[in-house]
Amino acid sequence: MIVLRKPLPVFDVDLLGIAVMLALGATAYLVVVVPARAQADRRHRLVAELDAARQRTQSAEHELGRLEDLARDLRVLVQERIAQAPTRSEVNAIVNRIMLVAERTGLHISSLEPGSPEQVGDAFVCDVSIEGSGGGPAVVAFLDALAARVPCHSVLALSVDRPPAAADKACRVALRVRLHLLSDEIRLARGTP
Repeated sequence: MIVLRKPLPVFDVDLLGIAVMLALGATAYLVVVVPARAQADRRHRLVAELDAARQRTQSAEHELGRLEDLARDLRVLVQERIAQAPTRSEVNAIVNRIMLVAERTGLHISSLEPGSPEQVGDAFVCDVSIEGSGGGPAVVAFLDALAARVPCHSVLALSVDRPPAAADKACRVALRVRLHLLSDEIRLARGTP
């Protein structure tokens, strides 16, 4: 099969035209296509970064909402605790409660001496010295009941001893308890009765 019957004459001008066309094509590629491709890549990167920033923002907003809920719950709990916390004027009632706890658990109190309340910051502390006697289970029951009935205390010192030659099973108990109290003014300022 014959495609061309005559030879195709190629002139200098034709070669020069082809060279100019190739140069124009390369210039158009370098001036238009390469920058457009770089801009498209940059746009894709920016869109991906924007999506990642949106996800981080949504995550931070979700976490902020969760923390605000926790803070609100904590504020409610603190207000409830403030309403339940004893004040400096309630020391005698707490001492009476300690006596009742001892009586119910079988610990015989021989001495119970509350100190005077001392101010520590906005709150007060009052140390109470307790001496008594009772069996080991009574001492444990007393400490357990004290924790349940007088939660505003901490044990500063505890001494339980029993002489080896003692005829009965009673132990001597010496206990120093610190009561943590609010001032009456704080409770009134916070709007609790």
